[in-house]
Amino acid sequence: MRTGLTMPLAFENIFQPLVPRPRTPEGVDALALRAREYVEAVLDGLRAAGETRG
Repeated sequence: MRTGLTMPLAFENIFQPLVPRPRTPEGVDALALRAREYVEAVLDGLRAAGETRG
């Protein structure tokens, strides 16, 4: 479904389960980057699947 609206990426939780939370800001930044890259990859896959359907 296309609405023409821009929707920002937002994450409720970026921390890995069962792993101690990072102690430095750089550690938190690394988790945020990893979460963003994951969601962007999922969105790219959804876009590609939508293009093949027509």
